[in-house]
Amino acid sequence: MKILALIPSLSMGGAERVLTNLANDWCRRPGWGVRIVTLSDEEASFYTLDERISLIALGLANPSKRAWRAAFANWQRIRAVRTEIEIFQPDVTIGFM
Repeated sequence: MKILALIPSLSMGGAERVLTNLANDWCRRPGWGVRIVTLSDEEASFYTLDERISLIALGLANPSKRAWRAAFANWQRIRAVRTEIEIFQPDVTIGFM
């Protein structure tokens, strides 16, 4: 089974801790692959991740000052996430927002 998890970042926080605990458990199961995609540009996690987990930092978490820039930034995020889904082809995609 292949699982892709999407989260804004892997800094300190409750959702981040839950995701890293789940991902560490999932990757220990035979035949399971785990990829975590973050919107931030940090390619490191505050919590320990198993080396079998693939971590992708999209670097698209920048705030927008204008409505049209926000709409464009959201479109870029959607395209980038969709690309990662197409590349990894997960059985399950989970969002931690």
